[in-house]
Amino acid sequence: MGLAYNGPMIKGPLVEDCFYITPTYNMGFDRMRKMGIHIEYHIEAEDYILVTVGNNEPQRIETLEVEMTSTYKRYFLCPGCDKRAYKLYLLPNGKEFKCRTCHKLRYTLTTINKHTAHGKLIYSVNRMDKLSKQREKMG
Repeated sequence: MGLAYNGPMIKGPLVEDCFYITPTYNMGFDRMRKMGIHIEYHIEAEDYILVTVGNNEPQRIETLEVEMTSTYKRYFLCPGCDKRAYKLYLLPNGKEFKCRTCHKLRYTLTTINKHTAHGKLIYSVNRMDKLSKQREKMG
């Protein structure tokens, strides 16, 4: 009789389980459809966008343009903490976008104790799985 293991016991939401938006207005529509999320967004002006999740009220998200050496980079101002963020996340079954800190999101790899033999195995399997999924996406 073998033991089945379904991954580490994780408390709290993970970044990998959430939908996110970036200020480049590339909304990742394929991932959105897979997660069963209906989002409409409208660029109202240069300094904010409106995002509607399902039948909820529109969420106004401010944008900020920062001057770099030879170009400008656009960021969001998180509605929860007013800090600059490149990605804003929507929790599964969530209603509003916030930064990773406000949602208390963690990465899967940070939940694995790599100092134990079991943890080392889980970590290496996780990395191989992620690599194989990336290779599937390549032509």
